[in-house]
Amino acid sequence: MQASESNDKSGSFTGVASSTSQIDTKQTGFSWQNDVQLGRDTLQLLYEFRKEEVTSTSAGIAERKRHTRSLAATYGMQRGDHLFSAGARHDDNSQFGSKATGSLGYGYRISPALRANASVGTSFRAPTFNELYYTGYGNENNKPEKGRNGEIGLHYDDGKTQLGAVYYHNKLDDLLVSTTPCPYPGYKYGCAYNVNKAVLKGLSLSAEHQFGNLKLGANADFQEPRDDTTGKLLQRRAKRHANLNAEYALGALHAGAELQLSGRRFEDQANRVELGGYSQLNLHATWQFARDWSALVRWNNVADKKYEVARFYGSAGSTFFAGLRYGMK
Repeated sequence: MQASESNDKSGSFTGVASSTSQIDTKQTGFSWQNDVQLGRDTLQLLYEFRKEEVTSTSAGIAERKRHTRSLAATYGMQRGDHLFSAGARHDDNSQFGSKATGSLGYGYRISPALRANASVGTSFRAPTFNELYYTGYGNENNKPEKGRNGEIGLHYDDGKTQLGAVYYHNKLDDLLVSTTPCPYPGYKYGCAYNVNKAVLKGLSLSAEHQFGNLKLGANADFQEPRDDTTGKLLQRRAKRHANLNAEYALGALHAGAELQLSGRRFEDQANRVELGGYSQLNLHATWQFARDWSALVRWNNVADKKYEVARFYGSAGSTFFAGLRYGMK
């Protein structure tokens, strides 16, 4: 069982009183998950309840509430070298009604270390309150996005080396994005918007190997995020991503580095305003000095790179974090 609550308070302040706005959102949730072992098979049952509330100074919004009740079930089975999975989910949203989604998956063990798999499924996401009501950005006419997703892949794992290659092809109706300029009048800095039809397809590659105390890994994503109506690339989505990482363990001390790489992206629907690619180096270390205690430090963006993933919104520079963690064993 899990219970949670999150609060988000966002304000916009200018020298003109009429332009000042405030929007506060609160989300509470409860989930109950049961994993039932049926011989060699596993049945997972899930119930979720989520309540969302928004309060705003904007005219016509004042206070809005909605709740979502969800039921889900997943069944996984293995027969010899064959693996099967099936899942179903039902979401009852007080604002957008009921929606059923599901998935089917199949895997085959070619050898003890090599597995092939394929899966298909459907998806559903309701607009957030920010995408509906945030002043100068949200639009009450935004609709939920719906998807039909498929993938096929190969995975290798012999205990020391892990390799993976996955091709995915996802079709989405009414994909929710941030767009500039906004197709609707009255939005100066862009808005949340439904892309009529979009396709996200690509190839994900991954590799990892353990060299004694040193572990090296890498992954890369080559994708084609396209608006199927206009043929243009979707805004603020790069076609190329990659991550390189290294971690060294020496007793209770674990230290590592990661390099994040991203290609260029476009800020506008017409693909005329380009945002450059970027790289970022991060360092981290953890020291477990007692059975239940560990200290951790993390230094992000070591080189203090300046870059934007959205125009005129600078990303954080070099940041440092240190903390203590306690966990009972």
